[in-house]
Amino acid sequence: MNGQSGIYRLRVPASRITAGEPVTLKVEMLPFERWKNGWFMVKHRKDVLAADSAAMASEIRQLQRDVRWLQESLYALASSEYSKLLDTRGAEHRVIHTNGYRHLHPADLIALQNGDLLLTAREATEHISRDGDVIMLRSKDGGMTWGDRRVVAAVKDMDEREGCGVQLRDGTIVMGVYFNNLYKEDGEYDWGFRDHRVFYENKKTLGAYITTSSDNGHTWSAPNFIETKGMPFTDLEGPADAPVELPDGSILLPMMAYNVRGDVKNMAGVMLRSADKGKTWQYLSTMADDPGGKLGNFAEPGLVRTKSGRLIVAMRNHAPENAIWTTYSDDDGKTWAPVKRSPMIGHPADLIQLADGRILCTYGVRTNRHADPAGIRATFSEDNGETWKIADEVILRRDFLNFDIGYPESRQMADGRIMTVYYFNLFGRYFLGQTIWKP
Repeated sequence: MNGQSGIYRLRVPASRITAGEPVTLKVEMLPFERWKNGWFMVKHRKDVLAADSAAMASEIRQLQRDVRWLQESLYALASSEYSKLLDTRGAEHRVIHTNGYRHLHPADLIALQNGDLLLTAREATEHISRDGDVIMLRSKDGGMTWGDRRVVAAVKDMDEREGCGVQLRDGTIVMGVYFNNLYKEDGEYDWGFRDHRVFYENKKTLGAYITTSSDNGHTWSAPNFIETKGMPFTDLEGPADAPVELPDGSILLPMMAYNVRGDVKNMAGVMLRSADKGKTWQYLSTMADDPGGKLGNFAEPGLVRTKSGRLIVAMRNHAPENAIWTTYSDDDGKTWAPVKRSPMIGHPADLIQLADGRILCTYGVRTNRHADPAGIRATFSEDNGETWKIADEVILRRDFLNFDIGYPESRQMADGRIMTVYYFNLFGRYFLGQTIWKP
């Protein structure tokens, strides 16, 4: 469990207790006035005064966690205070958006032909809650300031978790919205759904839908749900990155597939293709297959099309190493090179090609999983995605103190600098942030 814990001294009437006799306490804790969705838990523990080895070991572990958290806090403060002494590449950190105690994640960018930048994110009460909607912000000055917040995806009683879009050459914006409705009737998420749910119960349980805009994101079409009938899997997760328009006008959409060929342990990276501007979709290819789940599954694929026409994909993986895995295609996504583990540790990966030809991969680093303190990192490839220069990894942020952070997305600005957007939290509040830096 995330949060704070400890041993507290309670004052009770002397008439209610007898020395040497056991006592049962019932404690009721109310949420803060400012945060009505907060909750607390009192764990059942007996003989709190007994100095047995198990109790002492538990208290020592808690003290160790507290000391580590204090060290990370000091490190984060020092990183901010003495940033000029570190290799920050002239980084400028800014907050884009916050909304009280609403949860925000992740940040996705859509560059428009008129110069506007759109940023989408999920907004909800919690990271896992069925009231998630996709909001959109707009910048008219290259990302220096943001405003015009509006809700662009909000199906009733559906958790819409991310919106990833691209503006086609004809001006139409095509956005894929990832939804996950695997909640129980009481609102609790069904973490064990693979053990008892029938895959593809209905097309509004887990998957994606498409919404489009023909007026630069001011209005959006009704949801058009992607149908998986006839594909070699039953359910989809994603997208976690924007679609890509090919020279022939077709659109590619990288996704994660569940129940591949009837194997519920196989969660694979797959590519969908649309030849009618997102109205209908067909299965094109499998980028990374994982029969039996032996490789750790492949999730949240990031996609870029380079100047040479190569498609490069980087994927999250749940094996113990938590490495990013990569592959590429030189025939517009029909076939893929064997997937391989990269030296980059984190998730998920966002890919862009810079003006000088290098491929930039940015990714989140989470505490207790990837590295401490948490933050945002970047690595370059100078050979079109074949290898990655991990020795020159750039640490953009290393001052995040807990798990619920990351999911960066980057774009190169007109002056050559990089703008990387992401989410983080501090003091119980969530923020969409950005870092502008020199590559």
